[in-house]
Amino acid sequence: KEMVEFSKCAGFDLMAITGDIVDGNAALKRQKRDLYDLINLIREAKTTSVAISKGNHDDNSWYTFCHNMDIDSVLSPDEWYSYVTNPLRVQYPIVPDKENMAGGYYYIDYPLHKIRVINLNTSDIPYVLDDSGKLIKEYCGHWTLGMSERQIKWLCDVLKFDEQGWAVLFMSHNLPVMIEGGKSEVKNGDLVWEIIKAYKNGEMHPLFFEGKMPESEGDRWNLLYEKFPEIQNGGEWSYGETRNCNANEI
Repeated sequence: KEMVEFSKCAGFDLMAITGDIVDGNAALKRQKRDLYDLINLIREAKTTSVAISKGNHDDNSWYTFCHNMDIDSVLSPDEWYSYVTNPLRVQYPIVPDKENMAGGYYYIDYPLHKIRVINLNTSDIPYVLDDSGKLIKEYCGHWTLGMSERQIKWLCDVLKFDEQGWAVLFMSHNLPVMIEGGKSEVKNGDLVWEIIKAYKNGEMHPLFFEGKMPESEGDRWNLLYEKFPEIQNGGEWSYGETRNCNANEI
């Protein structure tokens, strides 16, 4: 409320909210109502655009973890799009991935300033179920972070510009990589960090993919990273778009 009221006095080019906009430990009906109320409030702001990153609390999997891993209590990517991204998209110049509208990532351009704001989704993970239809603990979004290959490919595409002079601002709930060293908590975060550094240094991004969309459970893409041979022939968290798949193949 304070941000919205302040915007009415100052005016913003961008209101950036970097996730955990709800608690994530409530019945799904309450979670949806809270999201609905919050987005309606945010849309009252006097700002050119609003970007909201998806946080690890926002899919309600904390509640799922505490209630027998029932997948029906998770806020699905399609529901996140319906309650959060799409209401903002119809009011602000948000450009999502046309091939994955519910991906939870998008960019916003400011042509006058030549700035592109890229909103990444570090909770872009699959919901993998066991044989009884329950969410597997290791794929509970409250504690597991990751960025899909689809999002990484999209990132490579949106870092290409037809003219020089553009700057890029990245935002996300979690950092793709630990700045002070150590392994990233975000699966595929190291790859994203290398892409960002390559862009910053004016290099051609070295990431490319081969493979096909999965046709059956357990099928996945091959991830090839030319510049970093130590992770060739498949990196961690390399998965396709199937919801029910063999956890050992991810």
